[in-house]
Amino acid sequence: MSQCRTLNPKIKMDLEAHEVEMAGELKKKAATEKKDPLKLKNPMSAYFIFFNERRAALLVENKNVLEVAKITGEEWKNMTDIQKAPYEEIAFKRKEQYGQEMEAYKQKEEEAANLKKDGEELINLKANN
Repeated sequence: MSQCRTLNPKIKMDLEAHEVEMAGELKKKAATEKKDPLKLKNPMSAYFIFFNERRAALLVENKNVLEVAKITGEEWKNMTDIQKAPYEEIAFKRKEQYGQEMEAYKQKEEEAANLKKDGEELINLKANN
């Protein structure tokens, strides 16, 4: 908006309103972009692995979700590194597996993009001839 200093105030207001409207359109476009349903989810942290294990037991005791979260958070905070180690090991293994699977996913995605690009180039060549 630094260029608007010399403009008529009404024109400046119209320009600012247009910029705000365009920013809103960009947000809408970003929100409506299709997400890949095959994309991998990030692996759970050690805390969430612990949380899922404890949640089942606490829900049997008729604890609500808020109580479960408070209890497991407090338990995790009070655990020693030795007690956390099994959960951290599982999380580490899952993270390594995720890294390998993500590499394969990215490679497939790249191959698909190259095929699409090649197909578009072929169509353009046929259209030009």
